[in-house]
Amino acid sequence: MIKLFSTLRLTWPQTISDQIFCRSAFRPTYRCRAEARPTHQIIFVTVLILCCLMIVPNATSATASASIKPFVSTSMQDILAARQGKPFILGLWSLSCTHCRDDLALLSSLSQQHPELDLVLIATDSLDEADDAVKTIAHLPFSNMQHWIFADDFTEQLRYSIDQRWHGELPRTYFYDAAHQMRAISGKLDAAATERWIKEQYRR
Repeated sequence: MIKLFSTLRLTWPQTISDQIFCRSAFRPTYRCRAEARPTHQIIFVTVLILCCLMIVPNATSATASASIKPFVSTSMQDILAARQGKPFILGLWSLSCTHCRDDLALLSSLSQQHPELDLVLIATDSLDEADDAVKTIAHLPFSNMQHWIFADDFTEQLRYSIDQRWHGELPRTYFYDAAHQMRAISGKLDAAATERWIKEQYRR
């Protein structure tokens, strides 16, 4: 009898109805092969989940890179042209600049308090570091901000296109009034003075 059950266990049909019959006809000691073996559907779902886990990080990286603009020698002209007759603040920063993060935090706070503030940030790092730059900014809320990053190895030309008198020191901030008369500040920003300028320009 046991030998007969063993033969049936190896040759039993694999349909759902057969599995039900198996469970009712035999004791757990003689489990059907279909019950003990994982189905191909489970294997397929497992492989699909693993593939998704591999794809998601790449998709996130691509999205991050798309949220920052490449800054080239003509980009400053585009920035000024898009803000004709409007005041704005231009902030230059870098991942390796400690004090830059303090300025970014301040500008983020002022941006929340004054949502009308038009803010342009330019990271002086290389384009290869775009993802890290985006992640750094992502931790800080901004109400109205445009983000750029240096996209040319000839950084002297990029600096010159922004300000002929700028030699690369950071942090560096430019205050443009509505007539685009510019005032430059090197080093950490003064919170009170910066907010005063914003109120004067936007007349709240």
